[in-house]
Amino acid sequence: MMKKYRKSSYIMGAERVSPGRELYNYLEDCSYITSAEKCIRLIGTVGEEWTVTIDKLVKTYTYEDGTPITPENIPEKGVFDITPIVGADADVVFAELATRQVEVTTSWGEVLKANRDGVPHGAGDYIVYANKGGKPNPNDKWVVNGLVFNNTYQEV
Repeated sequence: MMKKYRKSSYIMGAERVSPGRELYNYLEDCSYITSAEKCIRLIGTVGEEWTVTIDKLVKTYTYEDGTPITPENIPEKGVFDITPIVGADADVVFAELATRQVEVTTSWGEVLKANRDGVPHGAGDYIVYANKGGKPNPNDKWVVNGLVFNNTYQEV
């Protein structure tokens, strides 16, 4: 059953990385290659990792203490703690529990695997849909591991 959620407050890691570095998200069995544009490695609540642009980092996260992240104040080296910006109406997404193994093709072209063997999921992984005009956007969806989802989203 599809429900509305928004991000919770939690701490995760980020790091500026050089282009050409391979990141492997073991939860969804997906690899990412960093580029000049996607040069930020995010490290999730259970050690999963993926890459984002500086623009996405600035718009979506703050430093752990609430200080805004800007392109100018991102450290050149080392992992730093961040937390999502929460509470805005735009943060609302839709999600449903995946009851079987399924592959989801994201809007950015990655294929993510839900409920894959050998990975803990809790009650199961979630398929999360972006909010488009108050409805789930079937063209903008992704997988969130069930254990991660419970750490990072709350029902609204």
